[in-house]
Amino acid sequence: MAKRKRKKKSIGVNLKYEVYGILLITISVIALSGEATVGRSLSKLFGLALGKFYFVLALVGIYIGLSVMVKRAWPSGWSNLKSGLVLFVLALTLMSAIAEIDLKLGPTGGEITAGVILSQLGSDIRGELLSTSTSGIEETPMMFKAISGGYAGAIQYSILYMLFGSIGSKFVMVVMFAISIMLITGRSYVDLIKTLNTKGGRLFKLLRHKFAGSMRSNMKPAPSSSSAAAQSANVPVMVLDDDEEMDFEYEEAQPRPEKKKKSLFFSWLNESPDKKPKAGEPEWEEHEGHPISPLENPEWVEQERSTNRLDDDHWHEPNPPEVEHHQADWPEALSPAAATDVEDYADIEDTVLDMGAETPNEELDSSSGLVEKPVPTAGAGQKPSHSTEKPYQLPSLALLSRPQAGKSGPSDTSDSKRKLEATLESFGVRANVLDVVRGPAVTRYEVQPASGVKVSRIVGLTDDIALALAAKDIRMEAPIPGKSAIGIEVPNTEVSVVTMREVMETTAFQHAPSKLSIAFGRDISGQPIVGNLARMPHLLVAGATGSGKSVCINGIITSILYKATPEEVRFLMIDPKMVELNVYNGIPHLLAPVVTDPRRASLALKKIVVEMEKRYELFSKSGTRNIEGYNTLMVENPAAALPLIVVIVDELADLMMVAANDVEDAITRLAQMARAAGIHLIIATQRPSVDVITGVIKANIPSRIAFGVSSQIDSRTILDMAGAEKLLGRGDMLFLPVGMSKPIRVQGAFLSDQEVEAVVNYARGQAEAEYKEDLVPEVEESAVDGNGDLDELYDQAVQIVLEAKQASVSLLQRRMRIGYTRAARLIDQMEARSIVGPYEGSKPREVLLSMDQYQASKITS
Repeated sequence: MAKRKRKKKSIGVNLKYEVYGILLITISVIALSGEATVGRSLSKLFGLALGKFYFVLALVGIYIGLSVMVKRAWPSGWSNLKSGLVLFVLALTLMSAIAEIDLKLGPTGGEITAGVILSQLGSDIRGELLSTSTSGIEETPMMFKAISGGYAGAIQYSILYMLFGSIGSKFVMVVMFAISIMLITGRSYVDLIKTLNTKGGRLFKLLRHKFAGSMRSNMKPAPSSSSAAAQSANVPVMVLDDDEEMDFEYEEAQPRPEKKKKSLFFSWLNESPDKKPKAGEPEWEEHEGHPISPLENPEWVEQERSTNRLDDDHWHEPNPPEVEHHQADWPEALSPAAATDVEDYADIEDTVLDMGAETPNEELDSSSGLVEKPVPTAGAGQKPSHSTEKPYQLPSLALLSRPQAGKSGPSDTSDSKRKLEATLESFGVRANVLDVVRGPAVTRYEVQPASGVKVSRIVGLTDDIALALAAKDIRMEAPIPGKSAIGIEVPNTEVSVVTMREVMETTAFQHAPSKLSIAFGRDISGQPIVGNLARMPHLLVAGATGSGKSVCINGIITSILYKATPEEVRFLMIDPKMVELNVYNGIPHLLAPVVTDPRRASLALKKIVVEMEKRYELFSKSGTRNIEGYNTLMVENPAAALPLIVVIVDELADLMMVAANDVEDAITRLAQMARAAGIHLIIATQRPSVDVITGVIKANIPSRIAFGVSSQIDSRTILDMAGAEKLLGRGDMLFLPVGMSKPIRVQGAFLSDQEVEAVVNYARGQAEAEYKEDLVPEVEESAVDGNGDLDELYDQAVQIVLEAKQASVSLLQRRMRIGYTRAARLIDQMEARSIVGPYEGSKPREVLLSMDQYQASKITS
């Protein structure tokens, strides 16, 4: 019974809006026709306001009527388009009023004032619209009456004339037209002028090269057809296809009919200024960081002209080895990209286009005979020089998979809004849902409580709201930063996968100037989240197993590989799990092979500390404060510039079990001092407990990422606040960058293993890994023999251990001021002689002898 009443009520509301819409459309059409008493009256009423443009009000009425019928609600909100339309109509009425005054009062030569303008136009309007028409005489149509722009135009002109005069009023009218057109079209005049300037420059250069080529062709004899056909085989040629896009084709040595050349002017006009390049395709723009357009490169234009005409001197020269060289070069250049399973043929085209853009420069270098020799460098922290002739090229986006169109849940959230408001109302909480923002994994309802309603009352209804919305779990953000509203985040029924390629294709990542830019994913509103590791300056990543932590680490590494060359950024990777980061072995960005032994990992961190101290010594001698200032000073000597170093620890918990004190000390020193030296830490762990993420580590790593965890305690350990226990997993994370009081909910970008391997294979194909010997951790693994030679400090070490009644490598390092390797060897010798017990993970070694027993055994021996 209740359902039937509710259904009848909803049907009645819908009918009500349709009735309103039909009535409004009917009245507007009658007013537009201007027939009979009602039509004439409405037309004259609208004419009093807008004059000859009375029909605009009738059209607005028809639009509102249709909108009410379709949307079942009265129009609300405002936009730039509506502002532009209103301003355009006002400019039209002003123009009509100015024309009417110039026509009537201009020839008289009398004094014109604002009062005269308003009086003249007002009398004309009243005389035409309010005077009774003589019976038997057909009334003049509204468009031919002397009503100009109505009272809207009369009032505007009188005010503007009083303030700016006649010429100033006309200038204001032109400005109104210009602004209204800009608001309606949404296009900037500055961008339009820049586009026309760029296109004009390209057209001028193209015409100049075309003219020069035609002059040369008239001066050269035509080549024989046989030699031209033989030399044009398998040469990459730039042709214009039906869509007027630049592309490469391999032409076979076979006769073909000569194509009709297209007009140069029309081929230039077909380029749209709004046309964006495909992902992975170079943008033909003449600015820093992008390749120059082939149309602007004389070598490319010459090559295209020569291939089409087959009469250039380059093809006349008999040089078969050069042709064979190019035929062998292209497949070799494409081999890294071919290692991936590319689903779309467009990806292969993009890669071919990228590789082809480098061919003329390589020809020029090889023909000139000038080979750049590597500069030998010495000293800690200096960049290694690569022996390869061609410079390192950043990978193309074609190596990554294109985002697939996933299933999207229902976009209409009005039903959920009503349920949410009804649930709050049933508990006596008056609130209004302001906005609904749908993201990749969750939908956020922005709720504004009424005055007098406490935020805690809404937060306390979390479980009841989840029950009403049939959601697995919801998370509340009270309040939303920057808004006077509470965010209620409800999981979507269908999760949209965010791929790494779609985030990297965004402007936020492409225009990021930092070499340590990281593509994290998209937030709730779908905006890309791109971070800068240089500003963080260290990052803690924690979450339960399977929550997306390893994918996040791979995404961070891949983002940096897409931004930086080996001369700019180097990695030191520590992977105690032995399976996550081993795939990166062999890339040229590594300082040392991926460290998998926990004991070597502790030593590797200490070597990075030594590297940091060496860098600070260089800064002190050069009078600079940080790595940016030092590298700026070394502009004239690029070989002495220092690369940034990113230290990645994939599992901190395992290291803390083996050598907690050493690892914590090294991480603390690096976190405190390494930022200015260009060294950044990324630490990941799947056990976010206080014995792993200690207070000292948390205090020095302000930027953190929390994935799904099992309890609120773990969430507080990572973020110092609750919330991570309600995450959905599979890349759903809370990102807390430095300087923010509340974390951002982000759906992490997904990166498959095949994509990681493709990028790694590409990097390996660009250059070989050159490890720094002083940063490769080595642990002497020689077994300690009972009858072997003892260290000369053995007795002193035993005395220290027996007096302290505890044994550890760090204890001997501090007391005896020796290195890690020697202290570890002393502990091993004590274990072999049964002075201390075996290694027991996080527990300290047990001391098996007392001082008296040791002295007695020493006397007996």
